[in-house]
Amino acid sequence: MLHFNLWDILFTIINILILYAIFRKFLFGRVMDVIHKRDAMIKDQFDQAQKSTEEADAMKESYQKKLSEADEEANRILADAKTKAEEERARKLEETQKEAQRYFDRENAKIAAAQKKAEDDAKEQIANLAVLAAQKIIESGGADDAGNS
Repeated sequence: MLHFNLWDILFTIINILILYAIFRKFLFGRVMDVIHKRDAMIKDQFDQAQKSTEEADAMKESYQKKLSEADEEANRILADAKTKAEEERARKLEETQKEAQRYFDRENAKIAAAQKKAEDDAKEQIANLAVLAAQKIIESGGADDAGNS
């Protein structure tokens, strides 16, 4: 059977209380300090991670904004280039049309001059032929008159 001794129980309780006091004095404080330091370090790391996440989000937003601005700038530059190219094409087309019109006018003037020259030459030849015919008529008329008398 079990036998309980009151003094043994009392000494065991006193030993436990002494051990608790010693542990509390030398061990629990240090362990709690390590736990608190560890907790503070974890909170600090969590805060740093949160701050890094916020900075990364801000950088991402800034990057997206800059990317959007770059896209808008590229679209504006492209639109400007298209507009300038269209203006240049219209200007070149107008210059070409004017040059073609000048060429056409020059060629028409040459044709008109050639026609005028041809008409003048034809009139001159007709006049020469008329003069020759008149001379022939006069010469033959004078020979007929001489033969008639």
